[in-house]
Amino acid sequence: MNPVTEPLFYYKVISDGVSENNVVRILGCRSLDTGVEVPEVMGGYPVTEIAPYAFSERRAWQEEGQWTYEREEPDMPPLLCGTRLEEITLPPSLTRIGNYAFYNCYELKKLTCHSTIHDLGSGLFTGCGKLAEISVTIVREEKSCLKEMLSELRQTLTVRFTEPRGTALLIFPEFYEESVENTPARLLSTQTHGCGHMYRYCFEQTHFLFREYDSLFPHVRSQESEELVVRLALGRLRYPLELSEAARETYENYVREQWETAGAVILEQRDMEGLAWLTAAFGPQQDQVEKLIVMAEKRRGTEALSYLMDYRHEHFKAKKRRFEL
Repeated sequence: MNPVTEPLFYYKVISDGVSENNVVRILGCRSLDTGVEVPEVMGGYPVTEIAPYAFSERRAWQEEGQWTYEREEPDMPPLLCGTRLEEITLPPSLTRIGNYAFYNCYELKKLTCHSTIHDLGSGLFTGCGKLAEISVTIVREEKSCLKEMLSELRQTLTVRFTEPRGTALLIFPEFYEESVENTPARLLSTQTHGCGHMYRYCFEQTHFLFREYDSLFPHVRSQESEELVVRLALGRLRYPLELSEAARETYENYVREQWETAGAVILEQRDMEGLAWLTAAFGPQQDQVEKLIVMAEKRRGTEALSYLMDYRHEHFKAKKRRFEL
């Protein structure tokens, strides 16, 4: 018999507690893959909850009892939990995630969800130090969970922010807090390092404020690495949702000043669409294109190299070679 290749879920049918309609709580998952997409419907009912510790190796959900398995198979895939989980997509029907659902998922790198998760459990991302990318679909006119998620994560985050008007690509820098003792006064004070905490305050209640985000550019420019600042500027320019003309000019000037770093960021990501956008948006000079070609050669980016050489041929006259006898 062939082994099961698609993910299989443990779940529990419960009352939603309001209208007495039945909904599903996801308790755990088995999968051969390291990524999973949680379905919107299980057993004919909407999936609205992720149980506490659902993807943690602790598997506290087994103590609940009376759970249902999607189906029994003789050759079961391993549990998808702890260090095996690298990527997860949550359904738009989800409204609650239990405490420590991703506890010590050290290898979790990407989370995709909707903004309508109204109840986020405590310690949700404890141990998720590699989580670097969040893709969130914003449901307007409803409370958003993005602010609460960002406050739980202090590492550098790339957030793909999608709403009906378009998409934005936002970088939230890292920050950390340090307790400093004043020995003579016997007092402890907390010092915050990095400007990431400022970026996490760009909200009015739970509504994200792009103008506040863009106004912080001088701070990130002075406190963070050139590469991170370039990534932030490129993200705003390439996906200019609610980008004012003044902010656009500021970001464009910075990218022009740091052209080589901008090119290196795009080439390192092997982002061909990004490379085409960069050359179209900034119309680089021949010497700048030559530098990109050298960088592409060093990175053995054959596709990028081919594109850049075609770009050079199309936009610049070939230099005539001189021969001396």
